[in-house]
Amino acid sequence: MVDCVWGSNTIAEFEPSYGFRIEGEGIDTSSRDYKRLSVRIRQGERVDPALLPTDFTLIEANKDTGLPPFFYFNYHILSETTAAVFREFDMGNGYLHPIRVFAQNGSEQIGTYYILVPGNAKVALDLDGSENAKIDSIGMFNIPTIPKDDQLAMTRAALDGPDVWHQQRLKGLYMSDALVRRLKEQGLDRCFHLFRVRIV
Repeated sequence: MVDCVWGSNTIAEFEPSYGFRIEGEGIDTSSRDYKRLSVRIRQGERVDPALLPTDFTLIEANKDTGLPPFFYFNYHILSETTAAVFREFDMGNGYLHPIRVFAQNGSEQIGTYYILVPGNAKVALDLDGSENAKIDSIGMFNIPTIPKDDQLAMTRAALDGPDVWHQQRLKGLYMSDALVRRLKEQGLDRCFHLFRVRIV
């Protein structure tokens, strides 16, 4: 019997040693609507792919490390290898939006990456069964930046439906045990900064 799911709080844990210029046809990255886009995605909304950027150009980079297979820069971004794993699983209303990543010269394409839009929200957190989880003044669940394994608890509702989702009013990306086991088999789990969530 599956007794856990997994969370990833890459937003807080991973600060990339590079930056990007983000572009897309008809997209104004300075607009209020665009700036709200990543928030809407983190709330589990399936946003229109036409609103998302298509090109990311490096403006600074750490030449020694290169781009990891999974990172956060305004969005959760996956390499082709990581995206292939996600395609094996039930993404529900979610999808992978292709983007082109260019080197700093703007002409050399490093590769195709994908913005992960989970497009799913679940209501499964068991507040009473979780350690150090509280409700803040705006009604969000307040948890440690990177919880320890089994510090959070969710009901069996977390096991139903898609393999990747956002939990309503709770930061982080959440995934099924089967998906995480596959990421581990492929050696792709490290960049996710995973923490195990108990099922109660």
